[in-house]
Amino acid sequence: MTRSGLAADEHAAFVAAVTACFAEHAGPAAVRALLDDPRGDDPALRDRAVRELGLPGLLIDEVHGGAGVELGLLADVLAIAGRRLVGGPLLPTAIATLVVDRLGHDDDRAALLPPIAAGERTAALALHDDLRSPVTFACRRPSRVRLSGTRTAVVDGLHADQLLVPVRSGERWLVTLVAADADGLSRRALPPFDLTRRIAELRFADTPAVVLGEQVIEDEAWQRVLDIATVLVAADATGAAAEAADRAVAYAGERQQFGRPIGSFQAVKHRLARAHVDVESAHAAIEHAVSRLAGPADDAPEGDPDARVSTTAPGPRAAATALAGLRAFRVAAEVTRDAIQVHGGIGFTWEHDAQLFHRRALADAAMLRPTAELERRLVAASVAGT
Repeated sequence: MTRSGLAADEHAAFVAAVTACFAEHAGPAAVRALLDDPRGDDPALRDRAVRELGLPGLLIDEVHGGAGVELGLLADVLAIAGRRLVGGPLLPTAIATLVVDRLGHDDDRAALLPPIAAGERTAALALHDDLRSPVTFACRRPSRVRLSGTRTAVVDGLHADQLLVPVRSGERWLVTLVAADADGLSRRALPPFDLTRRIAELRFADTPAVVLGEQVIEDEAWQRVLDIATVLVAADATGAAAEAADRAVAYAGERQQFGRPIGSFQAVKHRLARAHVDVESAHAAIEHAVSRLAGPADDAPEGDPDARVSTTAPGPRAAATALAGLRAFRVAAEVTRDAIQVHGGIGFTWEHDAQLFHRRALADAAMLRPTAELERRLVAASVAGT
């Protein structure tokens, strides 16, 4: 699918506009103001994100009402979102859009993507099973199934208009689409660990669903979509880490101890310097992964540069994306934790904002795949690429 790129100055201008928008409408104060709001996001921000910036349609082709820009611009937007703790449907809808674009057929894209690009609908990926009640399916027709079971911790799952529910079938997958008002679907809010986002539990009781793309997806094709989604989530986590590090540096320059700023002490200097280097290394890993994803797949057949349903073993692109996720999530957890410690006793209190960034980082790491699975993917991809 053809993508239109932006010139460097256009890219920078768009990033500046997003930064200004998020600075006005988001941040720790906005998170606290919305703690009792069931949606957890600002309607004014949602309106500007759609009307002025067109954020829901960044990855959607122009023919379907979007901007069709490169993945790198969305990664930059999500890094800013991580800095400002933007919640709401931005990230979950971007991931769901990616799934539809890569695994759906033309009819799916034509039906699902234009309302998302216009900001009229949101979507969420329901990925994690309740181990006591995993989601199973029963076929009614090849393109239609019925789901039973429970999915947990679905980001924006309570309010999303469309739910994408992948279900394993042996070594392959069905990615199913469930409407918000489907029979047998019940949704309830769960207490969030990450206070910047809302999560839900979804229960399916013989719930009708449509099979995306009307086909079974090979495991490697599904993993490749998760690879790209991992880079997007990693960008968000790295943004949170960068902001936490900057706030720690500012505090270390202001907080006095023994008559001088604590930032002048060697131990604090080393911690802050390491945080800066680690954040930059995570950014570099993400940029490398984006550059690999911008080219054809490692094994893309001629005439199919996107290799949407490739089923061969992972290669260098998978290694780059797994490495970006591992690096970003590890750095985000460590840097945001160290930022709390730099703030001393007050950093551990409910009233302080440092915990918001740490919670965001940890939730990002758990959103798609566990660290152990990313490590296995990196090893398999590295072996396949030798």
